[in-house]
Amino acid sequence: MRSSLFFMATALSVAMAPLALAENIASDGPLAGYTYFTHPGASIEEHDKDVAGCVADVKNVGGPVSVAPGILGTAMVGVLDTYNKNAFFRTNLEHCMVLRGWQVARVPKPEGEALFGQPPAAIKKQLEQWIGRDPAYGGTQRFLGFNGEKSISAINDGAKSLSLASVADGQAVASRNPEFAIPSPDQKALGPLSVMDGLSQAPEGKAIVVLQFKGSAKDGFNRFVFTKLVRGADATGKGPPQPWFELVPNRLFKGADATSVTLVYAVDPGTWGISSAPGLKTCLLLPVMTLKPGDVVFAGAFDMDRPFGPELGLDRGREVLKQAPELAAKVKAAPWVNGYGWPCQPMIVGGYAISGAPYADTYPWRPLAAYEALHR
Repeated sequence: MRSSLFFMATALSVAMAPLALAENIASDGPLAGYTYFTHPGASIEEHDKDVAGCVADVKNVGGPVSVAPGILGTAMVGVLDTYNKNAFFRTNLEHCMVLRGWQVARVPKPEGEALFGQPPAAIKKQLEQWIGRDPAYGGTQRFLGFNGEKSISAINDGAKSLSLASVADGQAVASRNPEFAIPSPDQKALGPLSVMDGLSQAPEGKAIVVLQFKGSAKDGFNRFVFTKLVRGADATGKGPPQPWFELVPNRLFKGADATSVTLVYAVDPGTWGISSAPGLKTCLLLPVMTLKPGDVVFAGAFDMDRPFGPELGLDRGREVLKQAPELAAKVKAAPWVNGYGWPCQPMIVGGYAISGAPYADTYPWRPLAAYEALHR
């Protein structure tokens, strides 16, 4: 069975109880205390490059306090000031690093407090001794796939990043060049086909996407959104309106009891991505599937009680299509590929990756590999 893992966050003003699953990470904000980023075998050079890269990637996700204009000058001028003032920036910087496969470690308060007041070069010298150690000095508190201790609110003056302080006088780097425009959905969502009995093939010029979804009305507006993606963007980073559909529990199910439903969509060929997963936008790490006319694909069995899904086995796909045996004979696993993105907007950002799916050549990090190494 394949599964996927995701990094998620709630709105800043709402505290969220951790989900009772090992395979997810939920947070309202960055880990409290004096922290740094590490993973086994990492070097200080890799650390500095990814911290600066994440600063670039989330610089425009400003929320109520704008990012300092100088943050992407020759040096990272203003980065610590922005971190201290901007809760969105604190949260998204940590999200970005975790999605690049880094862990968050925390050092004891007296030691962290003394170190945080030192010049960047002195902090870097100490971090060189800690980064890459296994186990991490101070203990790993957060990484992809682990629901570690979390802060009560992202607006948390107790969150102090030693990693960021160590590169505050370093060189800025260019932001990652996202492959797709910001999703711009059509005004109205696509609806599923109302009749599956007797369906033998995709309508002319269309592809068939089959999903199974389990949830209940009590899950509210936690939803998965599938959007057709385009590469051409306007000055705001958005593309022209595109087709989309969503899985919203309280629209699919009226009662409180968990219910399962099979949904079949006839969609335009092209590249489709999971642009939203429960609690997040997936601009930093996005799985996509590219469909051709006539394709019949099983995109997965999504379960709100197991939000790190979907289950993608073809046996499951054939099972959910038992009312349409001719389609069942043609169904293939959706050709998911991880590691794409689009320009992040002012929001809490995150990512979603499907275990077992390949990564795009443009995405050098393997956060799921880091997770799997920790759970061997």
